[in-house]
Amino acid sequence: MMRHVGAMAAAVCIVWLAGCGESQDGEEDSAADAPEDGDATNDGDATNDGDATNDTDDGQDASDPEPDEIIDVVEEPDPGWERFVEARDGYLVMLSEPILACVVLDDTTNPVFHGCIDWHSAVEAVWALHVLGRLLDDPTYLAQAEALLTTEAVAGELAQLVDGGPVPSEIPYGYSWFLALAVERARTGATDLEPLAQVVSSRLLIHVTGLTRAQIDGALRAGDYANLSWNVLNLWIWAVATGDVSLATQMQDFTRNEILPREALCPVSRTPADVNEFFPPCLHRARLLLTVLPADEAGAWAETGIPADLSLVPLEAPTLPHTAGLNFSRSWDLLDLYEASHDRAWRDMYMDHVQTHMALPQYWREEYLYYAHWVPQFGVYAIARSYE
Repeated sequence: MMRHVGAMAAAVCIVWLAGCGESQDGEEDSAADAPEDGDATNDGDATNDGDATNDTDDGQDASDPEPDEIIDVVEEPDPGWERFVEARDGYLVMLSEPILACVVLDDTTNPVFHGCIDWHSAVEAVWALHVLGRLLDDPTYLAQAEALLTTEAVAGELAQLVDGGPVPSEIPYGYSWFLALAVERARTGATDLEPLAQVVSSRLLIHVTGLTRAQIDGALRAGDYANLSWNVLNLWIWAVATGDVSLATQMQDFTRNEILPREALCPVSRTPADVNEFFPPCLHRARLLLTVLPADEAGAWAETGIPADLSLVPLEAPTLPHTAGLNFSRSWDLLDLYEASHDRAWRDMYMDHVQTHMALPQYWREEYLYYAHWVPQFGVYAIARSYE
């Protein structure tokens, strides 16, 4: 059965994943469980200075631990971020309108995912309905998703998936989105998508692990449907959500052995030049490394892999239909760089990209064939990351 997961920050720190020895609330892990590097107990060893207990003498047994000192780190106020937080619910409501409009259309003959032009965009839309309902605490979005996910329709999707899938090209891109949907769906307590997700994850895993070294190079730098980081990330998130230790470990090892060593191929510094497709491949790679690798390994990469002086400017006039998704998809990753570096410039760039594109409705609300059937879903994903 699938476990229900909260924010990914909590999901990452599952006991069997390395790099999670420190608890979020300052509690000590046992010596057997704590990693040697960054051991949370080293900074909180019992000391005589500031001892809060007066009923013990200086001969207290050293094996009796004293509470760790808790130091509150208070960030200076950031009015820009506060304004963004106030505005983001409204952004989601605006983005929901084209999503609600497209998801019910009969653009294809797929049993569930028949709107929004194609299978993967319909999957994205149903995913977005679940997220909108959760973040806005509005049951009408989930009700619309439930109307599509009938028992008969879900069975029909599974049947055609087993027969070869709705569209062969949905591997890997659409399959990665489906795993994101399955994880979000499980948060509602529903298990109806698990059989489909098992088939999808198995086929996606075969695809990822079957790539040659040259194909890995190409997929890592791909800014479109072939992007490798998006596949590995969603396989890993699915594995964490379902408690599949073997798959999660496999994706972590793949990231360590195949993605991490390719720094020269796809450094974050290349991002300003990647403006021809809907994904920023090197930002996606950065997010994958920071999310999937153990904390010590991710931190070691971040020290040199996150540039200190990169300037990333949003696109205000996308030249191709696909590039209309780039402002939002860049935003998916920029918050990870902020959290890893504590450099507000990354969060400022996140806000700039989201706000700039929200102010360009001609590139997400209009032109159904080119933009409105998929770009709003990218926007929901971008803004949802700020709630984590």
